[in-house]
Amino acid sequence: IRTAAKLLFASAVCFSLLAPACFMSSAAGPLLPGDRVTVSFYGSSLSGCAVKSISITPVSKTGRLELLSIKSNVNGAIIQSTDGGTYIAAFSSNTVLPDGSLIDCEYMATELGGDEISFSVRAKATVNGVEQTVELPVQTPTAYRIGYGPDFDVNGDGAVNAIDLVRLMRVISGVSEEGNVDVNRDGYVDTKDLIRLVNALAADVGSDMSAF
Repeated sequence: IRTAAKLLFASAVCFSLLAPACFMSSAAGPLLPGDRVTVSFYGSSLSGCAVKSISITPVSKTGRLELLSIKSNVNGAIIQSTDGGTYIAAFSSNTVLPDGSLIDCEYMATELGGDEISFSVRAKATVNGVEQTVELPVQTPTAYRIGYGPDFDVNGDGAVNAIDLVRLMRVISGVSEEGNVDVNRDGYVDTKDLIRLVNALAADVGSDMSAF
């Protein structure tokens, strides 16, 4: 997320993208089909600009992450809508949106592979009684991997199979301490990693150990 753009109006109202857009995921580590992930768009991306209305559309590049819902965290809007996968808010006057999360988008991973989530943002403001429209640059997307084989290769032999499952069980039981064992990347080695690996084996993620 490196783009920067600024448009100054005759008044003090401006639209700029000086700070990077923030995307936050509720799921760490590799995803599997059926896993859900939340990606948030933050008001800090708008750099304190005042808007009369705004529309935010989350975009999935490959469709492997399916949009389930959009939750609004915006207060004070006289009109709010999430119809058609786009969040729309309108205000009675030019309004500076808070820096925190404006919307939370929940996605579900549908199939193995890769996907990227980005946000297309359009905003309007009233300047000297005239409504001005600005289309902000599309942000660099956040990438997700769904069933990326090497993430599940516990013993590092280039394959994902029952041997990895045995190695992980030995580490959890304290018999061994070696291996790529934090499968879900949450900083702990426990039964959650075991469950994730079992699901990965069921999804046959080891059939192709290359990057998707």
